[in-house]
Amino acid sequence: MMKLLLSIFKLTTISILTLLNFACVAPGRFQEISDRHIFLVRHAEKQVDGTRDPSLTKAGQQRAKNLIPILNDKNISSVYSTDYKRTIQTAKPLADEIGTNVKIYDPDKLNQFAKEIMSLNESILVVGHSNTTPALVELLGGESLGKMTESEYSLIYLLKVSENKVTTQRLYSSADSTTTQD
Repeated sequence: MMKLLLSIFKLTTISILTLLNFACVAPGRFQEISDRHIFLVRHAEKQVDGTRDPSLTKAGQQRAKNLIPILNDKNISSVYSTDYKRTIQTAKPLADEIGTNVKIYDPDKLNQFAKEIMSLNESILVVGHSNTTPALVELLGGESLGKMTESEYSLIYLLKVSENKVTTQRLYSSADSTTTQD
């Protein structure tokens, strides 16, 4: 009888410890798969000055500022940009508004950057280029509209990441502070 009681006690103890272990692990696991948003934009309008690294035009500067009311309440905690004047100038107004620095990523290493983004548990903004933004959207599991034209500045991709599922939504910015969704 004593052996039976001891076996029941051991099984009960093991069961309780297993449940406690699950309870300690579960919150982190659920946090990992919680919804987060990845916003991707192409840099705003750039000057045509014959250089490889032009600054933004006045309209581009206004479009960059207009990202603030569009994205300010989206719980973005990190802002990424390539190391070009036009992308940094597009990213900086929102980064300043939310109190963070612009983090630089290498557009030649999009696969690596996509893996890094997917490992984060935060909402972010990524500023890129007409050739890298749609490619990064697809690497992250979203649906792009294909190639961007050299005159496309208004498209904002919103990737909603939830439990390894990615859905794509498109927002639009304006150089005169008008935004729409499709």
